[in-house]
Amino acid sequence: MKEQLHKKAIQLAVNLKELAPWRYLGEDEIFCVKIPGSGKRYFISIMGSAGEHYAMTAYEGEKGLRGFLELQQPDNWMRPAEILLIPQLTVSFENPERIDIDEAMRKKVKEMGFDFKGKNAWPDFRHFIPGFVPDMPDEEALLDLIIIMEQAINVLERAKTNPDMIYPEDANEDTYLVRTLSNDDPQQWQDSYMDVDISDAKPSISYNKPERDKISRLPRSRDTLQVDIALLSAQIAEAGTKPYFASMFIVVSKQMGTVLEFEMLKPIDGI
Repeated sequence: MKEQLHKKAIQLAVNLKELAPWRYLGEDEIFCVKIPGSGKRYFISIMGSAGEHYAMTAYEGEKGLRGFLELQQPDNWMRPAEILLIPQLTVSFENPERIDIDEAMRKKVKEMGFDFKGKNAWPDFRHFIPGFVPDMPDEEALLDLIIIMEQAINVLERAKTNPDMIYPEDANEDTYLVRTLSNDDPQQWQDSYMDVDISDAKPSISYNKPERDKISRLPRSRDTLQVDIALLSAQIAEAGTKPYFASMFIVVSKQMGTVLEFEMLKPIDGI
């Protein structure tokens, strides 16, 4: 089953590359695909207008879109590694000799009837789950990616001659073109336009009341505590889990410049 899905995904990637949408769309010309059944929404960005790296990225949900838009800001403070914290599916076109492709995979792709040689020829699929090492999508994510590519190709073919369809003149900056299945015909996809709120939800913090009361009775201090969570670059592999990047929770005294406390965090239960 997964091999059939992989073959279909590769063919769609070939079709996408032949369209070369990076010649007429920029990264910030975003549209959306809503997955039937799960209702997941992916926001699609085409990369490659600079002629260096060709790819299509599908940012998952409002969180993914918000992460992408924050990266685009000129005064962005995000660390480069934090791209790994943005949920997304990607299709990129790589040089076959430069990416890590084992011989079994090369042989399997050739048996499917494909032979990718030359610059930016090999379609590479990756699933970014926050905190984990990007990997080949599992069956569920691959199904999403196939739907995303099918509907992206539909939009991109039309945008080639009518780029304004993605952002109509009368739309505001929070309005996005969305591809959804019709309610009247479950086989028919349609365009609609939707306003998307990407404001960051306020976290809900729970605490133990007796502990809170105990802390409230501690003597006050004029020291300032600085707190941060930083993603570490080292990959960690444990039996039974996907390889992941640990995060460091750290508390520093501003006045003394010393580390007061730290803890290693795993992304197993979510960032």
